[in-house]
Amino acid sequence: MQPMRARGLVTLAVGLGLTGALCWLVHADQRAQMEMRFQRDTEKVARDTEARLQTCFDVLLSLKGMYALDDRIDRARFHRFGAELKLERRYPGFQAVQFVRAVPAEQFDAFVAAVRADTSVDAGGYPNFRVHPVTHAPVHYVIEYTAPVKGNESAVGLDLAALPPHLRAVTLARDSGGIVATEPITLVQDVTGEPGFVARAPVYRNDAVVDTEARRGAALVGFVAIVFRVNALMREVIDGALLEHLHVRIEDGGYVNGAMAPRAAGDNLGNLLYDSAGKAAPQGTDNGGLVAEKVLEVGQRRWLLRFEGKPGVRYGGASAAVLAVALAGAVISALAAAIAMLRPARAGRVQQ
Repeated sequence: MQPMRARGLVTLAVGLGLTGALCWLVHADQRAQMEMRFQRDTEKVARDTEARLQTCFDVLLSLKGMYALDDRIDRARFHRFGAELKLERRYPGFQAVQFVRAVPAEQFDAFVAAVRADTSVDAGGYPNFRVHPVTHAPVHYVIEYTAPVKGNESAVGLDLAALPPHLRAVTLARDSGGIVATEPITLVQDVTGEPGFVARAPVYRNDAVVDTEARRGAALVGFVAIVFRVNALMREVIDGALLEHLHVRIEDGGYVNGAMAPRAAGDNLGNLLYDSAGKAAPQGTDNGGLVAEKVLEVGQRRWLLRFEGKPGVRYGGASAAVLAVALAGAVISALAAAIAMLRPARAGRVQQ
């Protein structure tokens, strides 16, 4: 009996060993497929985000191109251009397009009077127009035109020279000549308090040479701008069904060629641009080790895209397959062991 029992135990041990090895191979294969699926999803989100932003920046460049033909674009032509864009239907995520006028301090009073007397769009003009907040800067950067007007009234007259996050961005855009995005900001026209940002491109006098930083500053007329609500933008980029399986967080990483500026006191946004789970995202969730980071350059700023896979069907299923293999292997190993122990006994009875 002892040899037969030993033979059965050896058979069982070999069977269980093979089962364990097979379970490991199945788990490794399932894990590789899961990681590949996760990688494809994160790359798609990053690629789609970059493509959507590029489309938006192309609109900004077309707006700048309008000024390249005539740097004396008036309010009526700006609003016609804005109406043709059909922002709400064609570009979800846009809050507005704007023109920001660069106003030297010595021209400030004349500028305010001219805006109040402008009847090109509204026959009554804008007698209540005022520049806010009050600041005594050598150059004021005032939002003069915005489209659509409805929902963006509070932004008209805003002086960016008084707002450090905006002033940093317009200064860099003025000096570099390129599109520059702001850090995460709370839009004055957005009552939700959700993160937003503004991308601006400088407009220079058509007859000016702008081959140096000093010449660009002297020739500056203003800026064309697009205002974004990031949550609305990302809702158009990411498939809602995918967010059931993927947590996406976007943080601002500062200007590409510089360190992040310190946040203002009372700023509750920090560097957060977007979080698919909301501002109060759960911490320490089980992501099965599925994490990834990607970096995008957006208007001379770094956007850090952080991804975490959520446990579930899309990034799970390996345990079920391993369990099935383990159960089948255990049953087969037990049967093989039983046969190994019984077969010698039957042979013995035949010989008698």
